[in-house]
Amino acid sequence: MHVKRSGLTGVRSKHRLRIQYQKRTSKNVLKGFVIRIRKGQQVTNQLKLVIDGEPVPASRPGFNSNRSGSKGYTRSKYRVYKNGIKILYWDKYRNKQLFQRGVPLVAHIRFCRRIQKGLSKAEYKRRANHEIKPTVKPDLDNYEKAVFDGLAKAW
Repeated sequence: MHVKRSGLTGVRSKHRLRIQYQKRTSKNVLKGFVIRIRKGQQVTNQLKLVIDGEPVPASRPGFNSNRSGSKGYTRSKYRVYKNGIKILYWDKYRNKQLFQRGVPLVAHIRFCRRIQKGLSKAEYKRRANHEIKPTVKPDLDNYEKAVFDGLAKAW
């Protein structure tokens, strides 16, 4: 699936996204993504990160209200996930700028998540063999936004 939308820094980019099921037995699910810079058909630079754990979708902000008004906040699970991506990027690339501003980016993102509990054995087998594609919430755009928000904090 190809989606065109604005990228991390307002750059037009193309994202190739895929979501897959992972068997229920594994505790940590791998999620990885690669961002490549292309000039013509040649890859000039790339960023590759693999994040351990269940992918976290982007969430809507929460609001608290009191006498002085309401205040927005980011939910803690999402905030921890974005900071984890930022720290992973800093550890691997030492916060150096890999890409020039204004250059289109191509992102290949692969998300893996566990098969839901409470399914029949036949349904579990179909999902494990990738006969049925994942159709549960959250959708792919929210997973993608969480990754790009974490990278935007790192840059």
